[in-house]
Amino acid sequence: MPGIISSRIGHLGGNEIVEVEYDLAKTNLNEMTKALKNQSSFYSLIAKNKDEAAEAKTFLKDSEIKINFSEPHFIESKYSLKTQHPDLYYLDLTEPQAIALNSWSYFSGKMPEVLTPEQKKLREKLKIKLRSSNPSDLRPARSGKELQAYRENLLQWLEK
Repeated sequence: MPGIISSRIGHLGGNEIVEVEYDLAKTNLNEMTKALKNQSSFYSLIAKNKDEAAEAKTFLKDSEIKINFSEPHFIESKYSLKTQHPDLYYLDLTEPQAIALNSWSYFSGKMPEVLTPEQKKLREKLKIKLRSSNPSDLRPARSGKELQAYRENLLQWLEK
């Protein structure tokens, strides 16, 4: 969806939430809510105060708005990719790539062109392998020795 800058997944009061950062010049809460409703991905808007709730009431029913003053607990940016697009989850994504792809996985549309040529090749191999087998203990890493070990384990798993 045009105007989405980033999104991240979290938990608040036992519910999964999505925080969305957007460009007001390109979209607004009403448009994003419509897009999520079209995908059956919208349950309620969580407002941090009464002013935010009042703004949302111009296009949402009272039952679709919740006020919660608590701060959510956010989880890894690749979380939804793991469940919805595992072929992307297992790539060595940078944080900006993960954010762009995570936002795309929620709002759909054309997949952003953020993968490197090497990642695109690896993604095709992953798609094939994931159709027949899921890795049980393979978790992507971001840097250092953990990243090197992950890459080695991933290649071994792909060759089995």
